[in-house]
Formats: sequence, structure tokens, C-alpha cells
Amino acid sequence: MNRVALTAGLAAALVLGPTEAQEVGDEEPNRGGTARYEALDPAYALENLHVAEGYEVSLFASEQEFPIGNPVSMTFDSRGRLWVATMPSYPQRLPDEEPDDRIVILEDRDGDGRADHHTVFARGLHLPTGFELGDGGAYVAQQPNLMFIEDTDGDDVADRYEVILHGFGTEDSHHSISAFTWGPGGALYFQEGTFHHSQVETPYGPVRLVDAGVFRYKPNRFQLEVFVSYPFANPWGHIFDRWGQNFIADASGGANYFGAPITGNAPYPTKRRRMKVFTSIVRPTSGCEIIRSRHFPDEAQGNFLVNNTIGFQGIKQHRVIEEDSGFTSEEVEPLLYSTDINFRPVDLQFAPDGSLYLVDWFNPLIGHMQYSLRDERRDHDHGRVWRVRHKSRPLLEPPEIAGATVPELIRLLESYEDRTRYRVRRELRERPRAEVLAALGAWLEELDDRGRGGSGAADVDPDPELEHHRLEALWLYQNLNVVEPELLNRMLDSPEPRARAAATRVARFWRHELDDPLALLAAQVEDPFPRTRLEALLGLSYLESEPAALASLEAIDHPTDYYLDYVLAETVDTLEDWWLPALESEREPPLLDTLSPTQAGYLLSRLPTRKLERLPSHSLTDRAVIHRADAGMERQRQALANLTAGTSRFVSLTPAVLLVGELQRLDAVHPPEPETVDRIVLHLLEQDAATLRASRRELQDLASGATRRKVRSGAIAALVAATGDVLQGGVLPRRPTPDQLIDWLHGVDQLPPALRGDAYAPVASLFDDRGGPGRQRVLEAAVRTLSGITANAGRSFERLAGLATDPAIGLAALEGLGELTAEAPDAWPAAGSEEALASRIVNALENADRRELVSPRFRRIHDLGLRVADRLIERSDGESFGDLREEIVNLGAAIVTLRPVPHQMLFDLEEFTVRAGGPVEITFENIDVMPHNVVVTRPGALEEVGRAADAEAERNPATAEASGYVPKTPLVLFKTGLVQPGGTEVLRFTAPTSPGLYPFVCTFPGHWILMKGTMRVVERLDGTAVTRYAAPRLAPDVPQRTFVADWSFDMLETDVRDLMAAPPADQEQLDHGRRLFIETGCATCHQLGGAGGEIGPALDDVSGRLTALDTLRHILEPSDEVAEDYRTFLVETRDGRFISGLLASADDRSVRIRSNPLDPNHIETIPREDIESLDESSLSPMPSGLLSTLQPSEVQDLIRYVLNPP
Repeated sequence: MNRVALTAGLAAALVLGPTEAQEVGDEEPNRGGTARYEALDPAYALENLHVAEGYEVSLFASEQEFPIGNPVSMTFDSRGRLWVATMPSYPQRLPDEEPDDRIVILEDRDGDGRADHHTVFARGLHLPTGFELGDGGAYVAQQPNLMFIEDTDGDDVADRYEVILHGFGTEDSHHSISAFTWGPGGALYFQEGTFHHSQVETPYGPVRLVDAGVFRYKPNRFQLEVFVSYPFANPWGHIFDRWGQNFIADASGGANYFGAPITGNAPYPTKRRRMKVFTSIVRPTSGCEIIRSRHFPDEAQGNFLVNNTIGFQGIKQHRVIEEDSGFTSEEVEPLLYSTDINFRPVDLQFAPDGSLYLVDWFNPLIGHMQYSLRDERRDHDHGRVWRVRHKSRPLLEPPEIAGATVPELIRLLESYEDRTRYRVRRELRERPRAEVLAALGAWLEELDDRGRGGSGAADVDPDPELEHHRLEALWLYQNLNVVEPELLNRMLDSPEPRARAAATRVARFWRHELDDPLALLAAQVEDPFPRTRLEALLGLSYLESEPAALASLEAIDHPTDYYLDYVLAETVDTLEDWWLPALESEREPPLLDTLSPTQAGYLLSRLPTRKLERLPSHSLTDRAVIHRADAGMERQRQALANLTAGTSRFVSLTPAVLLVGELQRLDAVHPPEPETVDRIVLHLLEQDAATLRASRRELQDLASGATRRKVRSGAIAALVAATGDVLQGGVLPRRPTPDQLIDWLHGVDQLPPALRGDAYAPVASLFDDRGGPGRQRVLEAAVRTLSGITANAGRSFERLAGLATDPAIGLAALEGLGELTAEAPDAWPAAGSEEALASRIVNALENADRRELVSPRFRRIHDLGLRVADRLIERSDGESFGDLREEIVNLGAAIVTLRPVPHQMLFDLEEFTVRAGGPVEITFENIDVMPHNVVVTRPGALEEVGRAADAEAERNPATAEASGYVPKTPLVLFKTGLVQPGGTEVLRFTAPTSPGLYPFVCTFPGHWILMKGTMRVVERLDGTAVTRYAAPRLAPDVPQRTFVADWSFDMLETDVRDLMAAPPADQEQLDHGRRLFIETGCATCHQLGGAGGEIGPALDDVSGRLTALDTLRHILEPSDEVAEDYRTFLVETRDGRFISGLLASADDRSVRIRSNPLDPNHIETIPREDIESLDESSLSPMPSGLLSTLQPSEVQDLIRYVLNPP
């Protein structure tokens, strides 16, 4: 391949004027374009780099002079040299090839801005996705290890390689540990992406993380912890600002986060809830930095920079804005971008001279999900380092760090540049500890003297940066692993609020060494600065005690904001195991009596209803139960009784009075929960009329003056129930407005049927007045109310039928007729105008937009049309209305409800019919114990799609899981996501225009063989074709379970280890395990104790072969080890058929396959001459996900039963 020599002119900084940011365009290979290879020279790349006005960019190093192919990360050492990690072996090592990824030291010895010397520090590495210098060497990612690599003889070539930590996830190479950075306190932070399961052995015990997060490692204590457990996709950026606040960039989705709120205690396998981002989104990103360099303009200081690698390929720039307890941002002009499709910026960092350096991965392809691991278009040879500087501002004099004395280094902690202080702290950790501590103490004394103006005068602080200098001193103590309570207390009370927030985080990290961390953090919850309160709440989440939980509630009494609300909820939820037992106890005084009403209410609000209902009776608990729409009616009645029992003779508190008071309170809530209002009204209407009349004045006030319509209409319903008259009792003024009429109509809707029937005449009279503003809304509401008056169903039908031709409310009237006739079959007149009604229905359906036909209104109208046609057919006395019914059938949408048959890997519907080009809605309700999806394919493509799904799951499990196990192929027409047990998803689409048999299938690995059906597409439906299908509900005797977690072995290992050390199982546990063996579907395939299926191997001898942990792994990872007799074979015949199943037998003439796992006697014989291919699958026919509806304690009981059969 020809390479153009880099000319001197292009090697110099390219001066560019302002130009608008551009995206690379459609030719981008990662967006479906074609890779370009003619422009591989750095000179071409430089011509296509564009910078913001006032800046210039130059090449510092490229693959032409140095071995830096595929550079991925970089950092500067104390001597100002640039260290670069390269990984040309990405995305994986090849067989018979030893990887030779490297860490290279680049030097600019003559100071011209170009590298002129290099040293290979380390070679023979494999995918060093991240690294950082420190402690005399380099910490390097070498999945599954964190290694420490050092040079012990001074030649800059590593000669000692040590595994520091082992057990980081390796499932996805570009999701492995990366984005290494030192925090200001001397801990090393690095992060990994989703799909990974890390279990790292440490001197303090195993540290576990699943599906993404941030690690924090303290080298001076060999201590690793999970700093963030959050559902990132793949975080590849992490930076701290000058006050110690951190920001995290998530590559895949392009989300950038203010990091502090998600750093609270998250015991494994907890994940923090999703949180808002603090910048605009662009993706995919890699690497971030904060501008803190005097070489850059004043207006750029503090800006957040983030690389982007596809589409817009360059450096996005955001102005960071402090807001409440956190930050927001404003996107400004990008600092740099390229129109070269191969430009891939992946890391950036400010240099000692204040310029910005940028690592360019340079590759046509990004990632390995989108392309084959061995795609020949991957570039393994090229890579660049670019340098951005400002044209009119002088470069900085690089500070001397490596050769400086300790006092000189301490003085450098006063530097403006973040990166200078970053490198100084790193250097000071390597100096003699005693010497550093002595110099640090002297510096603090000097700072105090400077704070007094140098003359001993009090309250004089001429240096505005003084508090930041003291914060640097506190951080340096952290670096040296020295707890300094006196300085910590001083900084916790600093006049600079940002210093107080930073010190509060230090208190969190020192919690094990401080005498009373609870008192310190509790005091900070009261701080006037919101970010300090935020840090205090985060710290309290780690103290894991009832007092810590109660201390966190003090934050409620101070102003809150988005991030404070988020952190308070996460902290209280994390500490539930410590405060909930206190609520459940019978202690005196009750915990709720010791809290303010606001605090007590908040605590109860964090409990799910099932836990709230179990709490001992208390006025606050019972009141909270009443406000839960999902609480049991009987439990709420008991709560009402509790709250009104024992009232004194001076206070008459009836349930009605209490409920009216609750309505008043709900009206003040913004907005109230509609379901809660409905439930309160339901209880009100259960009260006798006399007690309701006692609250008549309050109800009238609510009916006329409440803010919320729900509350007004509920009060109106209660007034009607109190008086027994739908118009008396002050429910309507003499001249009601449209809104008052609508309130009244909604109130009538809530009445019991008998009282609702009394409203027929006044409701019907509303249709006589069509004039005035707002009447259309009144008439629509009146139609809805009339359709619910079933006590006079015949009159309601007659009135609505008369309105069906009204151009203003005709559709609403037809919908009302549909509701009325569905609820009251006796509504139909003995003989009536069905033909005219049918004509109106046909007209309405013909004129509806295709997308409207799946709406509830048109579905009711369509149902009404079918009922009208059926009545006409019944009354025709030989005259056929079959054509009318067929016409109505073809005008509607196909509405299908689809469910799995529990435990059998079957859909409950084998076939349904739809009209070509017509609207279709499939509601998939997963009532099984395993996850499933619904995929509609092209005719005849079922086997190919199913085989492709299995192959992808076998070849690349992470990619398959991310796609919901739906293969990327044009053979797939429509699809749901992966629906977990207990979940529901609605799939809407327009049916294909070509008639045919379109398979639908579940493509979860192994399911497609059985879990399939046919969508029959026809030109025109006849009158009996299936256009609606409601599958039978789950049989009452079949337990229905809900999704708990997508369990992995790591997540349950500790629970099962505990089981192994526990006493022998008792009979109750074994009986429970037996029930779970049936409910999870195990008994469908396996015999145990003489009962169960014969599809899989009998399990009676498991206890003699497997431990409890072995059993858990076999259940969760069935494909890891498949017994020879139970391996799946896939036969492709010469005529394009696919047959899959267990191999019954094979000889020279034929192959016999058990193709129906539910029927071992069903065997298909395929002659050898008809076989195109015969493949053995590594996937087990046993599905995964069997435990996803079980709690850990239930998993224990299931394994107890398997290991102790009857």
C-alpha cells in the first residue's frame, strides 16, 4: 500500500478558520457505508481535521514513525513524556498467533511539538483497554487481570509483570475494564460495560459486579470496591473536576452523567435506578476531559470535552453550569472534528504545556458487534496522536515534577491546571512518606499564615484559592493513607461550600477510621449547600444502620432538587433492611412517633404495598394504606376502622368524615394519583347515606371548588349517594357551565347502577341543547355516561342509536352503543333499525384512518358492527346478511392476544388470519416462567430465522442478548422485544400485502423448534375468519409467577454456598422445593422420585454426582455441559427444510431425529440422500431463564429438593 510522505508544511500546525461542524456522512462504514482505504496517510487526515476559531492542530506522532497501531489510551508521566497503549490484536487474538499489544513511551526531545523518540515499555500484551501510571510503574488492564508492570533497572523497559487482581469479566473485549484515572484522594478508578460478570478475589473478600459499573482500587491498601453499580452500556470516560466532582461518559448510548448521585452504596447485585444525563447526547463516545489550562481561552475554562467516534467524529464541547446540587450544561462549538471517515478519537488529555493531546484509533470500523470479528476491513496498523493548541496564547512552561524536591512539589499543588496537580499527587505518592508528611504540615502552617495576611491579623484571607489549597492538603493525606480528623473537621466547616462537599466525600471514604462518622455525616445533611447534603446522603448509605437511615431523613426538611430526591430515595431504599425491622417491631414508642410527619410519610412511601399492609396498625400506616390503589379493599376497610375506633365523645370521626378529609388533602397534591382518588371515592360510596349527609357541606365545597376534576366528580357522586337524588343536594347550580356539567356527568359515572339509572332523563336532556361554547365536550361526556346507564338499557340504546347519525357526536354514540350492548345484552330493542345502524357503522369504519382502527373507539365500533350483523342474520328469516358481516370483518383491525402455554414452550394460538394490508395488533402476555418474544417472518423462513438466532446466541452471546435474540436478517418482518415473565408487549403493524402463510415464532435460544405458529394473510376475510382471538386465561390450578431477576451464577453463588453450610433441609422446605420443581417447568422434562417427564435425563442420582453449586450452574448455564444423549442436531434437507431435535439413531442410509421434545416417540426419518447438512449444536435443548421468577430463598429450596428427592 502506497503511503505519501508527510511534508514539513503539513507536519506543522494547520491553521484553520471557523467552519460549521460536519458529520462524516452516509459513507461512514458503521452506518452502512463503504470503507475507504485510499486515504491512509496522516497528511490526508490532517487536511480533513477542522478546529474551532483560534485553534490549530498538528500531528504529534503516527504509525509511520512509531509502533502505535491502534492506540487506545494515553497519559503523561512526571517527565512530560506521553505513554500510549496500543492494541492491534483487537477485537480478539487469532489462533496460533501471540498477541503483541504494547505500551509505548513517546518523547519530544527537541521541543518542536513532534515526537522524535520512542521506547517500547511493555510488549506481548493482550487488549490493554486501559492503563495509568503510578507507584513506580503502570497499572494495566489485561482481562481478566489488573496487572502492575514496572521497570526495575531504569532502562524504561518493563522487566516485572505482576497480577494484582484477577477475576474481571471477559465476555466482551471492548466492554472490559478501561478509562483508568486517579481520583484526587489517590484511588485508581476504572470501569467496565454491560454483559460482564466480574468476581475479583481480594484480601478483603470477593468483589462482584454484573452488567457495568465503576471500580475503585486503593493500591496502598490492596483494596477494591465497586464505586458505581449502574446500568451503563459501556462507560469509556471518567474525569474529576477541581473540587473532586466526577463526571462519567457512557460510550454506547452517548449519555454523560454527573457522577456523584450514582456512587451510593449498592450491595451486589443492586443497580442504581436510571438517572438523567447532564449534557446533550451524541454517540458513541470515548474519553472525556475538563478544560483547566491557562493556554486555552478564559471562556473555555471548565468546559467538558468528550470524544465522539461515529457520525460526528471529533470533540464535542459543553459549558458546565452548576445547578442546585448538581450540574447541567450547554453545548457550544465543537473543539475539533474530521471529515475523514477513518478518524476515531478515543482518548484525550491536557499536556504539561497546556496543549490538548488526542489519540486517534484510526480505523474504518468501530466495535465488533456490527461486524465480524475477523472482518478483513479492520485496520491493525495505523494510529495517530494529535495536538491541539491555541494560536494566540502562549504555551505554558511545563512544571518540573520528576526532579523537584518534595516542598517544590507541595507548592505545585497550588497550580491552576488540574492535570499539573493530578501528576504532582501521583508523584508525591512515590516519594518518602515521612518527608511528604513533614512538608505537608509545613505547607498547612504557611497557608494559615497567609490566611492571616502574613501578619497574624485575624479574619483576613487575601488568597481566594486558600480553601482549595487546604482541600488539596486533605486529598494528599488521603493519597498517603493518613487519616487527619482535625483537617477534615476544618474542611467540613469551610467557608467554601464546594470544599465542604468535597470533604464530606472524604469523610465517606474514611468512615472506617473515624471515631463517629455518623455524627459527621448527619451534621452535613443539615448543610445549607445542597451538594454537601447530597454527599452526606451518599456517605450515610454506607453506614448500614437504623440511625444512618433516620439521619438521611433530615434532608427532607431542607430544599430538594432532582439529584437530592434521587439520592435520598436510593439511600433510604438501600438502608431498608435496617429501618424496616424497626417499623415492623412492637417497640415503644413506635418508630413513626419519633419522626416528623413528613419523614414518616416519606419512609412509608418507599415501601411497596405488600410490605406496607403487613406493618402493625398505626395511624400513619393505616392512612398510607388507604392511599394505595393497589391495596386490598378489606385491608383498607380495616384501616378505616382502626382510624375511627376509640374516638372520644367530643370528636365524632366516622369513616365518611375521614374519607372526605382525605379527598381534601388529595386535592392539594399536585397532581394526585387518579387511582387513589377513585379508591377513596369507592370507599365513600360504601358508607351509609346518613353519615355522608353529615359531611354534606364539605362535599359541596369539594364539588364546586376542588382543583382536580377527579375530586370534584367524586364529591358529586358522594352527594348524590347522600341525598338519593341525582340533581338535588347542591350537585349542580341553576345555570351550570360546561365544566360543571362534565363534572356532574363524571360523578354519575361512579354511582351504583340503581342510582345511575335515575340519571337517564337529565342526561338525555342534555342532547336537546347543542349551542354555546363547550357543548361538544359536554355531549361527548353525556354519551359516555348514557352508555353506562344499564338500568334503563333499552332507553339508552334508543337514544344513542338516534345520535349515531349526528355529524358532531356520531362516532362517540357508536362507541357508546358498543359499550352498552357489551355490558347489557338486553339493551337491544325487540325490533329496531339495525340495518340503518349497520350502514352507519360501515361508513364509520370505511372513513377511519388505518391507524385509528386499532384504537379502543374503533375496536368497540367494530365489535358493535359484528353484533349488529349477527342479529340481522338471526332475524333474516332466509334473507342473508352474511355479506354484510364479511364486509364489517374486512373493515376492522385484526386484534390478537397471544400467550405461551406455561412450562411447555408452546404458543396458545397456532394460527390466526388477517387481511392483506390491514392493521394488526398482537398483545403478547408472557404468563410463563421463561422470557419469550414474538417474531413474524417471511413465508417459509421460520427455520432459517430460528437457526440464525441459535447460531448468534452460540457465536456471540452478548450481541444476541442485546438484540433480544432476534437475528439481524431481512427475513424478520415484525418483532417484539424480549418479554420477561409477567410482562406484556403490544406489537402493531400493517399486514403484508401479499397473501401467504407468515410464521410467527419465539427466537429465544432453542425455543423456535416448538414455539411457533402461522399468521395467515388473505386477500379478503370471510365472515367466519379469525380476526379476534382471546386465548384462554391461565388455568386456576396453574401457578402464575412474576419476573424477579435475570439470575446469573455469580448473583446466586453466595446464597447457594450458604445452603451448603446450612442444616439438613426440613420437610417444609422440601415440599416447597417440590412445588417449585413443578411450577418452573422442571417436571415437564425430568423425572425425580418417580414422577415427571422423560424428555431430559432423570435426576434421582444428582445428589451423588453434583454439589449444590454444580446443580445451580447446570440450571443457569445448561449449554456449558450437555450430556451426549441429549445434544441437539440440526438437519437441513436438500429441499430447504430444517429438522431439529435429539438424535435417535443414524446409519449409512438415514438419520432419525426426535423432533418433538414433548413426545419422545415422535421420530422423523430423513434419508441420507435428502440431507444437505447435519450439524450438532452446542446449545442445550434445556432453556435458560428457568429461575427468573424465583427469589434466592426459593432457589435454595428448589436445589434442596433436587438434592434430596423423595
